[in-house]
Amino acid sequence: MIRTGPDGRRYSDRTAEEDQRAVTDALVVLPAGPRTLFEGLLAEVDPARADQLSRELEEGLYHTPPVSMRQFIDDPYYLGESTTTLFPAIKDVLIHMFEAPYREVLLAGSIGYGKTFISSIAMCRILYELSCLRDVQATFGVGPGTEMVLMLVSKSLPLCREVLKTAVDDKIKLSPYFMGKFPPKFSTDFTMFPNNIRLSIGSYGAERALGKAILAATLDETNFPPKRHAQQIQQTLGKQLTAAHFDIVEKVYQSLVRRIKSRFERVSGDVPGMVLLASSAATLDSFTERKMRSAVNDPDVFVVEHSQWSARPEGHFSNEVFYVLCSRSSLRSKILSESELADIDDEWLEDHEAWLIEVPEDFRMDFEGNLEDSLRDIAGVSTQAISAFFQRVEAINECIVERPHPFTDYVWVAGGPGQFNWQQLCRSVQRRLPGGHFEEAWVPREAPSAPRWIHIDVSTNRDYTGFVMGRIDRWVEVVRRDGDGNRFTDTAPYYIIEVLLSIRPPTGEQIYMPDLRRLVYELQAHGYPIAGFSTDKYEHVEMHQQIKRRGIHAELISMDTSMDPYEELKSAIYEHRIEYYHHELLLNELRALEVDRIKGKVDHLKHKTKDLADSLAGAVWGLHQRAARLPWAADADTPGGKVGHEHQWVSPLIPAEEVDVEEVRRIQRAQSASDVLPLILFGDED
Repeated sequence: MIRTGPDGRRYSDRTAEEDQRAVTDALVVLPAGPRTLFEGLLAEVDPARADQLSRELEEGLYHTPPVSMRQFIDDPYYLGESTTTLFPAIKDVLIHMFEAPYREVLLAGSIGYGKTFISSIAMCRILYELSCLRDVQATFGVGPGTEMVLMLVSKSLPLCREVLKTAVDDKIKLSPYFMGKFPPKFSTDFTMFPNNIRLSIGSYGAERALGKAILAATLDETNFPPKRHAQQIQQTLGKQLTAAHFDIVEKVYQSLVRRIKSRFERVSGDVPGMVLLASSAATLDSFTERKMRSAVNDPDVFVVEHSQWSARPEGHFSNEVFYVLCSRSSLRSKILSESELADIDDEWLEDHEAWLIEVPEDFRMDFEGNLEDSLRDIAGVSTQAISAFFQRVEAINECIVERPHPFTDYVWVAGGPGQFNWQQLCRSVQRRLPGGHFEEAWVPREAPSAPRWIHIDVSTNRDYTGFVMGRIDRWVEVVRRDGDGNRFTDTAPYYIIEVLLSIRPPTGEQIYMPDLRRLVYELQAHGYPIAGFSTDKYEHVEMHQQIKRRGIHAELISMDTSMDPYEELKSAIYEHRIEYYHHELLLNELRALEVDRIKGKVDHLKHKTKDLADSLAGAVWGLHQRAARLPWAADADTPGGKVGHEHQWVSPLIPAEEVDVEEVRRIQRAQSASDVLPLILFGDED
């Protein structure tokens, strides 16, 4: 059965009753002679006769009795050459997996502790045991020459080929046993072994397993199917369906298990073969969580659930720890202070369906930076499907700087009185024109050459519209962690948000799109290098066309189809790589954001808005995406900071003498009167 330890981790523990039931089930499929002998042993408990029975059974199935799992892992003749870095805790897991006739193995928990490594060794072991059988096809009751298949399944065929199959093939190539006694023939999508045994790959969207005699399978990334097959919860005929109804992994799993079970119904429980399900933690309604709940009393299911620190040897991390409160109820997870820890006892934890985990101090920065992601990726704890997007609300306030709002209103009624404070934003300069003439022009007071990005989250009626403009000020070093849990330093952009404007439609009317474009044109006319512009809906094609005619790159950035913009915003806030001035509506929206990890979407609470937050995320994402594509120049004297302490990110102004004035006037005449403003062109790579 599956038990839960005091630290919340699940593990398998076979009870005496389960062992007895497994023996009884195995007796049903034994031939009459061995079954009679075994039943006599149960009555007499005679060790000598038990050894005799074991030899008779092995001699019946195997031409060579398989070596123990420990020898298979350690001996260089088998897999010893490829397991020298195996953690002792993981070695114990593998030995335990094959001590009892488990038919399913669930590898869950954190990222980076070796789930793929475990899966590849397990598949090698099954191949080895198959190689020891006298007659593989006869053992499983299929016709002579039938192809027996071991399946490797992942999100896509390239991923399965490069990760799972490569992991198995590499170990096979280093094994003298396999290369000498059971030689394979390697191919791109499969590996053939003697006795017509095939190791094959597949994906959750393919049907390669149909019609195959499958003995074993590994399903990787079971909590993270391809986006087009992502888990969904939908409302149908007034009844809310569960994620299982829409989970492609669930469907593939059920199909494979049916095929595998059909091979084992007629044979002893001691023949090789199993299903391995591997994935790091996700939500409380993810595939692995549903599977563990349904298999809690199933003796044939073996569960492995490690954190990044529990899998590694003692002494690998600091002995100093801090405590995190976790729960599978609606209780919010949090890092506990010493005083909070003192107020919690076992009875309180039981009442709230909660537990405490001890986290090495090595990971404090990760947990303080992003608690929810650290719980899943580092501690291996599944979290609520819907939870607060910003767990560290205080980090939102830490990014506020003293900077005046550059518009007359924080919430502007579209088309009404209201304007930018140009004296605050810009300074007046004289620009030389052809023929020795001069004209008055405007340039931004801060970072005049730094490209800006504007994102507008457009509404048309009762909803508010968000308008945000920002720039990259410099690049800074940040400390992050890779998939194996190792820290590394990286460089990331530092964002400065210069305009935060919420726009309300006039009472009973819709927002007039030229009013929104006018704001962009005014900023451009006052010297702001607008390098990019984005909106959130496909319906804004006409607006994009108008903006592009002003020499500005325009594109769609939707917060409903991807969480990437919000994830970059969260990283920037948690890593203190962004600054914005105080705007109460924005702060309220950020604090109220929720993330639905089943739908893969950041949303807002009922009766709340997120238009300004969407615009902020869109502007940040636009800057992030284009950072590596726009021109770079060494210019230490230009305001706005230095990129990587050496370079600044710039977009050159086209000199006035190079502007085709007639073309400018033609474009202006083609636009509506409300759109006509002095035009300044900027370089754009597109």
